[in-house]
Amino acid sequence: MIFCVLPISLTSEKQSDWKTTVSQDKSDSLKIYLDWAEKELNQNPQKSIQYGKRADYLAELMSDVISKAKSYLIIGQAYELLDEQDFAMAYFKDALLIFHNAGYKPGLVKTYNNFAIIHYNAQEIDSAIVYYQKALKISRELSDSKEIAKSLNNIGSLLIVKSKYGEALRYISELLRINLDLKNKNDIADTYGYLGYIHLKLGNFDASLDNYLKELRLREELNDHKEMDKFLTNIGKIYYKINKFSKALEYYQKALKINQEKGDKIQIAQSLSNLGNVYYEMKDYKKALTFYHKSLEMTDEKQINTQLSNSEKQSFLQGKAVLLNNLGLVYKNLGDYKKALDYCKSSIQIKEEIGDVGNLFYPLTSIAEILMKLEIYDESLRYLNRALKIAEESNNLMLQKEAHYLIYEVYATSGNYKNALEHHKAYTAIKDSLIQISTNKLISEYQAKMETEKKEQENKALRQTNTLQRNYFLIISALILITLIIIYSRYKSKQKANKLLSDKNEQIQQQNKELEYMFSKLQAKEQVLSEANATKDKFFSIIAHDLKNPLHAIALSSDLLMEKYKEMNPEQLTNLVKNINSASEHLSSLLENLLQWSRTQNGKMKYEPDTVDLYRIIHENFSLMEDAAKKKNIILHSRIRSETYTIGDNNMLKTIFRNLLSNAIKFSNINSEVIVDIEDLNEYYYKVSVIDKGIGISPTDIDKLFRIDVHYTTIGTSNEKGTGLGLILCKEFIELNGGKIYVESKINEGSKFILTIPKAAYTEINSRNTGQISITDYQQQ
Repeated sequence: MIFCVLPISLTSEKQSDWKTTVSQDKSDSLKIYLDWAEKELNQNPQKSIQYGKRADYLAELMSDVISKAKSYLIIGQAYELLDEQDFAMAYFKDALLIFHNAGYKPGLVKTYNNFAIIHYNAQEIDSAIVYYQKALKISRELSDSKEIAKSLNNIGSLLIVKSKYGEALRYISELLRINLDLKNKNDIADTYGYLGYIHLKLGNFDASLDNYLKELRLREELNDHKEMDKFLTNIGKIYYKINKFSKALEYYQKALKINQEKGDKIQIAQSLSNLGNVYYEMKDYKKALTFYHKSLEMTDEKQINTQLSNSEKQSFLQGKAVLLNNLGLVYKNLGDYKKALDYCKSSIQIKEEIGDVGNLFYPLTSIAEILMKLEIYDESLRYLNRALKIAEESNNLMLQKEAHYLIYEVYATSGNYKNALEHHKAYTAIKDSLIQISTNKLISEYQAKMETEKKEQENKALRQTNTLQRNYFLIISALILITLIIIYSRYKSKQKANKLLSDKNEQIQQQNKELEYMFSKLQAKEQVLSEANATKDKFFSIIAHDLKNPLHAIALSSDLLMEKYKEMNPEQLTNLVKNINSASEHLSSLLENLLQWSRTQNGKMKYEPDTVDLYRIIHENFSLMEDAAKKKNIILHSRIRSETYTIGDNNMLKTIFRNLLSNAIKFSNINSEVIVDIEDLNEYYYKVSVIDKGIGISPTDIDKLFRIDVHYTTIGTSNEKGTGLGLILCKEFIELNGGKIYVESKINEGSKFILTIPKAAYTEINSRNTGQISITDYQQQ
């Protein structure tokens, strides 16, 4: 929000010739004309100019330079309102010169603010910020809290326009502190709104939500319901972004109710679309479809067009195009590809009609994905190549990366592996470039900061040096001459000593380097030997103890079965068979882990990455563990959605989750549950957790879990046995797949084994689609 002069009502009165109205006291007349000029400013700028010029005439007669500058300031504001920018700028410059010469700081603040407004109207945002900063500096010198607040507000607003949210946060945070001191609730509410929006853009969703809720509470205290729908929508958006969908629905429904009471069709359509977005994310496609269609019905262009300006109409049509594309996405997920294509093509048609060609990327890729599902590969490629061209023309690397990956998918699915490989290489190269760009940006910012500080220090030192040179030139010259004589006389005597000392230092340094090198080699060899010895010990421990026990149990049970078969009753036979089965299952699992572990130790286990569906892997392992879970009446539950993809070795990932689920069941209490949870760690990694409600692990024992040199194993809640090898194998495999594993646990409360796993580009498709599900992107400004 840019602060401007507010309109002030004035009762009209008939004015006679102005010179006859001048009081004998010129001072009173001057004050009256300045007052009239200011009051007419927004009502009648032409009349304001007339009164301003009369005030200028009187100020000239009285040699009142401050009043003269004030009249120039008002006249300049009037010309600015009449869009006579050149005249306005000329008067502002004259006013600035007078205020500056007179040292009248309040006048300088107002003049700088008006310079900023002119530059803002000319879309010269950077220049406007410079003038507002000048106004802020003088306001601080005057300790004028209200003017400081105005300047902070104006600078923060323009930084938001420039998308410099980090800088804007600094100014708006200071604005909040001042407004809290001034205790103006309306201004405080506005500031909380700014902070909510800034934190939203910075991805600080908790802070954004906190500020939006504070704004809402203040609006309710002030009984300010004028834009309550927008406040509620902002809060709903935060809950939507952090996947708290029930809360998002609650606030979107409240916003919808208000918009329905107001009869605002555009905002009703927006609220309906927002509700559709939430149901889409919840994969309740039928409800999403219902709300999207209701939203579309509200966008009756014949009625809407009469209410909107050209720019608003453009924004409305852009939103409608997004809504049509969203409908296409829903129908795609429902398997109705014909309707999906129709809606996506309608979206493209609207965007082309309004000249919004730069935003065709997502509708084009949506159609391409539908055509790929229909196995119409040539047509799919045609749309994707057009999308890639748009991404390249806009120099948007994120979109280029996505386009290349989709083209790779089409070629790979259709069997054209050569072209698939080329586009996968392009995808990988752009992905690496994006990481490098992000890194380089941080480095450049740091270097620029360091260089600026260095230059400032150099300039300061240079100024000090120049001062000393001017004041002490003769003294320094004399000292230099004396010093040179002393140095020369001692130079010869010290030269030899320095040479000997230098040679000795070099010799010592060389010896130190050789010793350090030999020591590092010894340490490396010692580490290798230690790991090899630990591996050997682990191997023999398993063979000597863990393999012997199940084999011995099978042998004893089978001997007993052979010798006492006829003497046993059915219950005894059943128990004996169960013992043999349990021992054989334990032995099978042990041998499988032992075989894979040994292959990793001798280098025969190759890492073969591919795109892997985590949902499928978890549910395959659930099937394997079903019997073991049923024995303890344990419920297996996964929060991983279908088509959640990662990059990794399929067999290794199966082994990892098989061991983690087996351990979770083994150490879970009877009648409990085992949960597999997932969340986004960042843009490139998932955080997957295997959670049990079992006996837990002590902090001391957690440190032993993944160490080859420590033999650690415990008995399960139903006396199940283990080797300790499974978790070591999990650690080695997850690290081969570019991830990490660690544990959080409390005794008698259960354990959480946490994995970080690289994301595949499939998830980026879902993220892209989600980001498009809205009619407009409301920004509170």
